[in-house]
Amino acid sequence: MQTNNLLVEKIFKKKNKINFEDFLELRRQMHEDLLHYLFFTCADENDLMSIEDFLKQTIICVNFSKHNKYLKRIHKVTAMFEADGLTQKVSIDEFLAF
Repeated sequence: MQTNNLLVEKIFKKKNKINFEDFLELRRQMHEDLLHYLFFTCADENDLMSIEDFLKQTIICVNFSKHNKYLKRIHKVTAMFEADGLTQKVSIDEFLAF
């Protein structure tokens, strides 16, 4: 119940109602906050995400029935990078742009 109250407080900010533009802005902010959370839960001490973690974050875009195939492909791609001695990293700006 406390979480619901906090959400209502944040959404309405002492207003009786919100308009559609306010709702869209709130949705955009929540989406951006979620993306930052996803990025920084995987980021290293230099605020960079490995290519493997980046690819795993994109699994939400894949049809559920193809998740296992996608995970195998992620493993294959990261193994190719490692075999070539490459350590590809993704910045927050690149992550958000994707």
